[in-house]
Amino acid sequence: MEVAFISPEELFVDLLSLITETAYYNAYAATTPHDLESTDASPKGQNPSLSAVRKASSLLTSGAPLEPPGSHTCYPLHLAITANCTPLLPLLLAAGAPLTATRDGLGPVQLAWLTPDITTWVAVLVTRAVRDRIAMEMQPLDDALQAAARALLEALDGERPWEAALERPAGSSDSLDALLFRAARGGASTLAWWIWNSGGSAVSRHHQDATPLHAALDEGHLGTARALALHMGGNLFLPDTDGRLPISLMSSEIIQESLAREYTILEQEKEKAKNSASCREVFEEALLLLVLCLEFNPHVNSPDYPDERWRTVLAWVLSVHGNGIASEGNRDWIQDIFDNIARILPKENVDNEAIKQAEETEESDYKVLLESISKIHQAYWREFSELSAVFGDVSSGSLHENNLDTLLKSAMIKACEKDMPLFLHLLTCVVGANISEKIDEVCGGFPLHYAALHNNMSAARYILSQGASPSVQDRFGNTPAHYAYMFGHQECLVNCEPEDRRLAIVLPGVKKTQVGVSLSLVWTGEVFPLLLVDVDVVATARASWPPALRRPKLTPSTLDSVYLNSIGNNEWRFSFALAENAVMKSLTADKRRVFLACKMVLSALKVEKWAPRHVQNQFKYFHGRFFKIPSPKGFLLKNTFFLELEEVTDEEQWTEEHLVERMTSVFRRMCEEHTDPASQETSWEPAAVKAYFADLTQSPCVGFGAPEILNFLKSLDSQLNQFQLQSNRKRHRGTYEYTLEK
Repeated sequence: MEVAFISPEELFVDLLSLITETAYYNAYAATTPHDLESTDASPKGQNPSLSAVRKASSLLTSGAPLEPPGSHTCYPLHLAITANCTPLLPLLLAAGAPLTATRDGLGPVQLAWLTPDITTWVAVLVTRAVRDRIAMEMQPLDDALQAAARALLEALDGERPWEAALERPAGSSDSLDALLFRAARGGASTLAWWIWNSGGSAVSRHHQDATPLHAALDEGHLGTARALALHMGGNLFLPDTDGRLPISLMSSEIIQESLAREYTILEQEKEKAKNSASCREVFEEALLLLVLCLEFNPHVNSPDYPDERWRTVLAWVLSVHGNGIASEGNRDWIQDIFDNIARILPKENVDNEAIKQAEETEESDYKVLLESISKIHQAYWREFSELSAVFGDVSSGSLHENNLDTLLKSAMIKACEKDMPLFLHLLTCVVGANISEKIDEVCGGFPLHYAALHNNMSAARYILSQGASPSVQDRFGNTPAHYAYMFGHQECLVNCEPEDRRLAIVLPGVKKTQVGVSLSLVWTGEVFPLLLVDVDVVATARASWPPALRRPKLTPSTLDSVYLNSIGNNEWRFSFALAENAVMKSLTADKRRVFLACKMVLSALKVEKWAPRHVQNQFKYFHGRFFKIPSPKGFLLKNTFFLELEEVTDEEQWTEEHLVERMTSVFRRMCEEHTDPASQETSWEPAAVKAYFADLTQSPCVGFGAPEILNFLKSLDSQLNQFQLQSNRKRHRGTYEYTLEK
C-alpha cells in the first residue's frame, strides 16, 4: 500500500496547531476532572495531556521541524512558552528545540519570565534547560570563558534571571567580542548567544580578519555556525585575509534558510507599506531577491556572472505581475505564471499541487513563487524561444534601464537598512552593483551611510570589505561616521571620527508622505549637542473663514481667513494654524509655563528613534509582544489647553503656585469619569476630544494614556499639599519658639 508523503511544512503546521490546542484544553482541564482510565486519545478526550504528548512525539519522529520552515516565523518552543503549554514544553526541550532563537528581541528565558499569565513552572523549566545547556557547553572552554559562564549561571539562579547578562570577569582584558569568538570556536552555541545578547558582535574581526563564523566552521561546529548566521546576525559573506567566505564552508541549505528569512523581512515591510506604490516597490524587491538567489553560485566570482538570464527572468515575472496586483492582494497572477509554464514544460515537471497548497497555506506565496521562478530559470537556455513566445517578447534590454536602476537602488537601501546580508551580497556579486556609488539622489548618500544610520554593523563591515571608503561624504558633507554618532551607533564604525558640527539634512532626507514631504534635519552644536528636527512640508491654500463655522472665544477679532490643506486621496480639510499661532504668541509667561510643563510630561513618555534598543524598551510593555506605552497626542494637549484658556480667565489661577492644579485640569479634559455598575467604583477613562477651532470639520482624538497622567498629577498635587502643610507647621512652630525666647 502506498503511503502518502507528508511534507515537513505540513508536519510543522500540525505541530503548531497541536501546541495551541493542547494549551487550550490544558487550561480547561485545570478546572475539569478527567478519568485517568479513559481510552479516548483525542485532545478533547478525558486525558488530553497524554494524548497530546503521544501525538507530538509522533510528529517529531516523522520529521516535524523545530524551526520554522520556509517563510514561517513562529518557533514551536516560543509558542509553547507563550501559550503556557505545560504538557508539551518538556518534550520540545528534550527534542532539541533551539535556545538561541528570539521573539521580539527576547530569548526563551526572557520570554518565559516576562510573558503575562505564564505559570512559574514554565519559566523555571526553561531557565533550567538553558542553564544545563550552558553548564555542558562550558566544560571544554578556556578558564576565562568558564569564569564568565559561571557568573552567568549565578545570575540565572538569582532572583531576576530575565535580567541575566554575561560580563567580563574582573581583571580580564578580553572584550565581549573576543569571548564570543572563542565560544564559537568551542561550539558553545547557547553561551555564544548570551554573549551576543549582552553586547558581543557576531561580525567582529579577529586574527587574520576571521569572524566567529570562521572560528566555528574551522573547528567543524556546523550547528554553532548556523545559529550565528540565522539567530545572531552573523554574515556568511565576510571574507578573512585569505578570502575565505563562511558560505563556501557550509551546505547549500543555509542559503535557502537565509533566503526564506530575508523574504519574510520584505513581506513584513510590504504589510507596513502605507500606499499601493510603496507596497508594489517592496514586492518587486522581493521578486528581485528570489531571481538573484536562483542565479547565485557560491563558487562563481562576480565578473563571471552573465546578466542576461536574471534580467530577462525578472522582466518576465514583473510583466506577468502587472500593475497594482500585489497591493490588492490578488494572487491570480501567480496562477498565470504556472499556466504559462505548463504550456511549455512537460506536465511531470510542473507541480500542480503547489497551486492547491497556495490556497490553503499562508506561506504558499513564497513557496509557489520560488518554485515557479525556479522552473523558468532552469528552462531558460533550453526553452528560451517558447518562454519568449508565452511571456512576451522581452529581452534583457526590455526592462527599462531607468526602472531597473531605481529598483536596484531601492533594493540596496533596503539591504543596508535591514539585516539582509544575503540580499546585499547578491546585489554586489550577481548584479555587480558598485558599493561605492551613490544610492540616494536627494542627500547623496552611499550604502555605508544607510548602514551607519540603521546600526547595521553586518552591512557596514561587508561594505568596507568590498573596498568602500569610510570617508565618503553625502551632499552636505556628512560622512558615515557622522550618521553613526548622530544616531547613537558609534560601535557600527570603528576608527572613524566626525570632524564638524552643524545643521544638515540627514537620511532619509526628504521623504514622501501622504500629504506632502517630510524633511529630516539634525543640529549638532554647543547648547544642543544633538537636536533632531523633523519638518512636515504640506501644500496649503488660503481661504476666507467659512460663514457656517463658529468662531470660538479665543479667535482673534482681526482674523478672517483659514488654510486648506490636502489629507490625501483628493480630500482637503481646514487648517487653523493662523488662529492657533496667534493664540500661542499672545500667552503670558505664566500660561506659557503651564503649556510647556504639560508638553514636558508628554515628552517624558516618548523616546527618540535613535535611542538604543534597551532604552526604547523602557518605553514599552510586554504582552505576548512589545507595545508602546500610550501617551496623549499633541493634538489633545493643544485643544484641551485652549479650552482651559477659555474657561479659566482669572490670571491668578495661572501663577506658579497653581501650576500642578492647571496641569491636572488640562489632562482631566482628556478623560471622562466612569462608574462600574457592579462595584459603583469610579475611574477615569480616555475621552474623545474635539478640535477647538475646527470643531466637527476634523475628527476628534481619544486621550489614550491621559488617565494615568491624571492620576499621577493628582498624587503629586496631594504630596505637594502635604509638603506645604508640613512646611507651614514648621514655620508656625519656629515663630512660636522665637516669640517665647523674646
